[in-house]
Amino acid sequence: MNIMKLAQYAVLLPAIGLSGCKTPPATYRYAESVDDPEIIMTSNLIEHTHFSVNTAEPKSNRCADFETAGYILHNDSILMFDDPVSEIVIRVPKDKPVGIQGRFTVLKKTALGMADYTCGPVTGIFTPQGARKYKAHFNYANRSCGIIISDVTNPNAPEPVVPKTVFACKGPTKLQMKWESRAKAASM
Repeated sequence: MNIMKLAQYAVLLPAIGLSGCKTPPATYRYAESVDDPEIIMTSNLIEHTHFSVNTAEPKSNRCADFETAGYILHNDSILMFDDPVSEIVIRVPKDKPVGIQGRFTVLKKTALGMADYTCGPVTGIFTPQGARKYKAHFNYANRSCGIIISDVTNPNAPEPVVPKTVFACKGPTKLQMKWESRAKAASM
């Protein structure tokens, strides 16, 4: 390797290292009012849990209708330059069905190499009532995952909410459609 190549690596590697891996920002936006319900998203996994929300047509369960609400990351990580986040809080339209989707994916080193551990996506669909507070908890237990929804308006007496549970959404995600659109434009 010549001295010029070494100099290039000396400049590039710190830049790549400092850029690190960062989770994409939330894309869910809603012009809330005071009496709209609040949803608090949590997870019992200490690593990355991704949450999305669908207020457009949750019953159709189309992937393109989901917006990123955020990521739960309980512990800081040498590979992730994100601050730990233990909950995500959003507001949604009252008296209208909403889909809360959770997904866990992590890449881990094993004796046989790298392994991708994934659970989800799993979606809980329910109709939040005005001026209420709900908790949507992504729960992993016994090698399976699910969304547990509770009305926590009275924190001393949480009430279970039974959502319609659906698994993999249908069709491409917004990100996949964006990539396909860019690829098509580049090929013209």
